[in-house]
Amino acid sequence: AAPAVAGLQAMQHAAEQGDTEGVATRLLAVATSLRSMQATLDRMGEKCDPYVYYARVRLLMSGWRGNPALPQACAPPPR
Repeated sequence: AAPAVAGLQAMQHAAEQGDTEGVATRLLAVATSLRSMQATLDRMGEKCDPYVYYARVRLLMSGWRGNPALPQACAPPPR
């Protein structure tokens, strides 16, 4: 994920400079990074115990809204 984030920052800089070729190059790098990340996540079933995935990993990957693993003290105040 780090190369994708770094690529986004570089892509934004290229866009600010009007460098369309740079934007396209960085966008391709971000897409490649995301495909690599997805390939790694697809292999999780090879070594990850189903209980560990369900009880720990899945919660972190699902985001924080409504996540029971998020301590109440860290939750944003209700609107």
